Amino acid sequence: MNYFIIEPDFENYAVVGPVNEADIRVVIDHIDDPRPFVNWHPFKVETVDADEGAMKDWCGRDDHNFKAKPLADLMDFNLTSINVLSARAKEALSRFLDESGELLPVELNGEKYYINHVTKVLPALDLNKSEVEKFSSGEIMRVLKYVLKEKVVGKADIFKLTGVNWLVFASERFVNVVKETGLLGFKFVPIEVSQNP
Repeated sequence: MNYFIIEPDFENYAVVGPVNEADIRVVIDHIDDPRPFVNWHPFKVETVDADEGAMKDWCGRDDHNFKAKPLADLMDFNLTSINVLSARAKEALSRFLDESGELLPVELNGEKYYINHVTKVLPALDLNKSEVEKFSSGEIMRVLKYVLKEKVVGKADIFKLTGVNWLVFASERFVNVVKETGLLGFKFVPIEVSQNP
């Protein structure tokens, strides 16, 4: 089975952020926690412009014009690697999404969208074959090359990795459904899989 990192295509499609800046902390402070959100309160989001201070803080540059870009079925939340899905994507991908986490409703232009909070976290990063940079504490700072342990991934279709919980990974089955249904805004980066334990 082939696996991929899911990335929103923010070069070609809109990026969204909260209307009320305080709502960003609610998401960012908990999104990497595999436990479900308690007392989630839906909030409004809007397409964000790179000229706004928050976007400059996150990406360090202001040369993108996010407001002029079209909406998609997968969009990035404030350039944080947090995925926001359309109702169309929710319906098309529900069999995968339901078993991997929870969808947290937000509102964009009067329509329902969903923050994909992936709660399935697997210790599937093959540290012997991946290229990893670590902090002095031993925690992973970044991964230059991902190699997944096939036996640990098993039949999972959407998941995050223990110690690298800022990215969402998907199976080829998931990718095929995205392509077959014509969902917009998805980019997939192929990942190597180790067949040995």
